[in-house]
Amino acid sequence: MKRWIAIAILLLIALAVGACGSASAPPTESRAIPQGITTQVVERPAEMPRAAEVLSAEESDGTGGASSLAPLTADSLTDVRKIIYQGNMVLFVEDTEQAAREIQAMAESAGGYVAQMRGYRQGDRVIYDITIRVPAEKFENARNALRELAVRVDSESVSTEDVTDQYYDIEARLKTL
Repeated sequence: MKRWIAIAILLLIALAVGACGSASAPPTESRAIPQGITTQVVERPAEMPRAAEVLSAEESDGTGGASSLAPLTADSLTDVRKIIYQGNMVLFVEDTEQAAREIQAMAESAGGYVAQMRGYRQGDRVIYDITIRVPAEKFENARNALRELAVRVDSESVSTEDVTDQYYDIEARLKTL
């Protein structure tokens, strides 16, 4: 029975990770600049401290874990939220291949990676569709760095998904195994 529960939990985790991706935006026509780049920035949730770490910190403060608890507020709840950010951008750049290399380097320097990269020709234009994943705390920095690469940002969108309930539910299920 435990084996089936473990398999079900692994499938849930795989579905949650798979749901973090998004479809790419279709390239738009441009006559002024012959080369374009389509970029998606998808962010994974930042790591939170484990309950055992919090308990050991409370026990080490001399109160034996019986320290007074602060009331929950909206601000304190946002600190423990697991938010996935997704961003889609269509950028027009001077040198498409160079911009693709810079995007890859930027993702790696932010502690992320390139999840997908596809380059193709459309007429006399070279187009790249790139998906990068960066830590949550680096999402805005990554967006700003991508904007700086562009001659023109043709479109940009950002969405979020709160996966807090799913995260803590799966974490609790794993602890009971």
